Amino acid sequence: MFVGPYPLGEPGGVASVVNKSRPYFEKRFDVFTAGPTRRGRQNPANVATGEVLFDVTFRGTRIPVAYVYPGVVREAIFRYKPAVVLIDEPALAISDLRQIPTRSDRKLISATFGRHHAQDENEDGFQTQALEYLSRPLRRDMRKLAGRLAVSHSTERTVSRYFPGDPIKVIPNGVDTTQFKPEGPHIEEWEKDGKKTFLFVGRIEEKKGVEYLIRAFAKVFADRKDIQLKIAGPGDTEKLRELVQDFGLPQDSVSFLGAISDGDLKKAYRTATASVFPSTRGEGFGIVILEALASGSLVIASNINGYDEATEGGKEYALLAKPADPDDLARVMIEVLEYPDRKRDQLKIDARAHAVRYDLETIVGLTCDYLETGLAAYGISSEEEWKRTEQRVREQARQTTIFEAGAVATVSLAAAGVIYIARSKLRKK
Repeated sequence: MFVGPYPLGEPGGVASVVNKSRPYFEKRFDVFTAGPTRRGRQNPANVATGEVLFDVTFRGTRIPVAYVYPGVVREAIFRYKPAVVLIDEPALAISDLRQIPTRSDRKLISATFGRHHAQDENEDGFQTQALEYLSRPLRRDMRKLAGRLAVSHSTERTVSRYFPGDPIKVIPNGVDTTQFKPEGPHIEEWEKDGKKTFLFVGRIEEKKGVEYLIRAFAKVFADRKDIQLKIAGPGDTEKLRELVQDFGLPQDSVSFLGAISDGDLKKAYRTATASVFPSTRGEGFGIVILEALASGSLVIASNINGYDEATEGGKEYALLAKPADPDDLARVMIEVLEYPDRKRDQLKIDARAHAVRYDLETIVGLTCDYLETGLAAYGISSEEEWKRTEQRVREQARQTTIFEAGAVATVSLAAAGVIYIARSKLRKK
């Protein structure tokens, strides 16, 4: 059972990880998913756990704020009786975690694991101290987990700081190299007139650094008119379009594509001279980097923790630039443009070889091995244990309902008494 705080029916890193890895998990587990829905969007999750009301952004990370349906996760647990529950970003899905019933030995009825994705680039300062303080009430819940995973070592360091405890297993994100590959159709229109294409893929939000990419592109375009920039991803582009106009860039030199289909995304990666990911912070690993490399695209990325790990320190096929620095980003873009064709062809082969090491089937296999080993140590709940736990939980719920009804009745009678006394005094006057 997969549980998480992010809607699975919209673009996003965690949703992408769950949706794309599900077929591989199904080779070893019966899988069902649970997550919130967002009004106006389809929810591919088997169980809707709530409804997203709005999003907040903290340190560049988008966090959905949802109304969690009371008892839905608990009822799903009793219906499916999963041996294993994997919760993505458990600190954000704490309401879901708290619905998982405990058995007689006070352990959760299902062996429940947490998988962490986000990381904190800044490890000091007031906000970090505040997070450390706010995380303390959640530590008891985290100790209920049978094990914890992190998608990168930088994520592991962040989680260990806020939620110290048992060692966290690092298993990176993976990419489906059977789908993202150099062989296949290109976007022919982009290749007209021999132009070189820089491609951005991701949500249009502040931490993704698209503003710095446009500034860097303008610097390169001043000397090279044979280049174009394609920006693919959902989000508000109004300010970015104004920035393009401010630089006086031709309308056809920078294109905003919006959200594109998986089929078009694969073509875009294959066509791009280089895919550019200029995020300024907060990236746990960088699955888009692997998608691009697997497709034979060279990569330019910010030198931040998650991207540094995804590229293993940067290579000639995956160059790193200083974050939030248009000058350095422009320097690296020029370096890629100046690669001889023969060298570029070889680097694309090297890029593919790098990505294949993170093949999704291999990564899911490692994750399944970890979950099965953890389950063996944790212990599978017996049928008798399931029956006792469900009976106890339902009895507690019934008693709570009776108590709440009694409390409401008592308050109502008290209120009625106060009103009656007040009216009596008014009549006497």
